[in-house]
Amino acid sequence: MYGANVVRRSRYLPGEYGGGGFQNNLCLNFDGIDDCVTMGDVLDKTVTDHFSVFCWVNTVSVVASYLVSKQTTVGGQEGYSISINANRIWVTLRGAGGQILLRGFNTFPKSDGNNHSIGITYDGSSTAAGTIIYLDGVVENRTVLVNALAGAMGNTSPFLISSIFRAAPAVSPLAGLMKDVSIWSTDLTPGEVTELHNGGAPGNLLAHSQAGNLEGWWRLGDGVGDGFATIMDQVGGNHGTMTAMAADDFVAWP
Repeated sequence: MYGANVVRRSRYLPGEYGGGGFQNNLCLNFDGIDDCVTMGDVLDKTVTDHFSVFCWVNTVSVVASYLVSKQTTVGGQEGYSISINANRIWVTLRGAGGQILLRGFNTFPKSDGNNHSIGITYDGSSTAAGTIIYLDGVVENRTVLVNALAGAMGNTSPFLISSIFRAAPAVSPLAGLMKDVSIWSTDLTPGEVTELHNGGAPGNLLAHSQAGNLEGWWRLGDGVGDGFATIMDQVGGNHGTMTAMAADDFVAWP
């Protein structure tokens, strides 16, 4: 099993396309201790916004691990996040007056050696019915634990990959591999999520049918301009900084 504690070298350097064309060569290897990527205080959402968040993972995590978040764990805990906990996918959308909390029904297939796409879409309705979890391009059955989203979701916490914000950036980080994190200013349809899943391999999102609504895309190694310690946003200016990481955390995507 190639997971969080194994470093496999690639002949490609971060930000290279390996001789031409779109490539899936590299990813980031998060150690599950303090590794994360921070974009700063960007990409706030409101309860009426339509948006989607997706990423690709290959993980051995068995404890709570945040994949993507723009949320704080202090005060009112406003914001949004996707995490894995107790072998389930969890989604939180929280405003100042209440939250939506969803738990995926199926056991997340950690440690199976395969790459998985995980994501959510939200339709601005402030309801659990309008919040959809996807695993590998398919709608995930879920349990609705709380269905009371209300109030402002905005916060001053950073947008983070592999963490949620507290006093220090890395809280409950991922142990495993991740690449191609994306955020969209629309709630992708099931067909558009199938297009994003791309048969099981990250695709060129600039060629996606909803590319005009792509707000941020971080390839985590294969992006143009990626290199230690900067992860470039491929569609905007919300570039990320690798925190508590090293140059050899760029590894081959299996």
